[in-house]
Amino acid sequence: MTWLNTWKTAALVAALTVGAVDSATAAVLGQSPINITTSEVVFDPNFKELSFNYSSAASLTVKNINSPDVEGTIRGIPAAGSTLSFDGNTYDLKQFHFHIDSEHELNGTKFPMEIHFVNQKQGSSGTDDLLVVGRFIEVGAANTVLDPFFSGISSIPNPDNSFDLTNFDISALQPVEGWNFHYSGSLTTAPYTEGVNWNVFFGTPLYLSQTQIDEFAAAFPDGDFREVQALDGRIITTNVPTTNVPEIDPNSFGSAFALLASSLALVERRKLKGFGLVSVA
Repeated sequence: MTWLNTWKTAALVAALTVGAVDSATAAVLGQSPINITTSEVVFDPNFKELSFNYSSAASLTVKNINSPDVEGTIRGIPAAGSTLSFDGNTYDLKQFHFHIDSEHELNGTKFPMEIHFVNQKQGSSGTDDLLVVGRFIEVGAANTVLDPFFSGISSIPNPDNSFDLTNFDISALQPVEGWNFHYSGSLTTAPYTEGVNWNVFFGTPLYLSQTQIDEFAAAFPDGDFREVQALDGRIITTNVPTTNVPEIDPNSFGSAFALLASSLALVERRKLKGFGLVSVA
């Protein structure tokens, strides 16, 4: 390995894993959601893709979670059997839910809604080892898969009300192509647990009709989204090379050194936060 490749490897390790931090630092990985500025994300040629294995015929409980509170939602809780694979590990789909408006922004723009798939590494519990997949929703034709979900919302007007669906095709809702923006963030509702592995997809949108969106909005007249949080030096990586996304030049010592320096600075800020010397956004 040449000295340049050594620097490149060190930079990528520092930037993409940021794992060599003490326990105080690990608790301050940053909050979600965020505004994704495409001109500032980094193309990772070794990007680790997700492999979905969500059920096409799931039994599903649809539950009202604290409407009309802005931290509430309508949640789909599937029976066991929907999974995804990431970096050699298998994650179980624990639930999916919706936000109106979208929580994440793309270049400062919100979408009408956003769906989140909350996955947890097998063998973990509580809020450990969470991987959340986000997909933007736009207005279009009525979504036949989600029609029984959204048309039933009016039948569960109070918190903890629920109804059941069978043969629900979760796989039809998962992202199919496009940019995957990866970063380390948090849950967007209390307790705002950090260290969540976020993957936000932008490409083929998930479409809902305006009527379906209105059915959800009726349960949350003030919305149910959290405002975007400070990125605070975190690095967002992506899987698609594009002129709008700066790629790390493998032949440039300067770019590798700059990335390493940026990552080390981020680690130092997190250490200071761990000791209460820097305010947490």
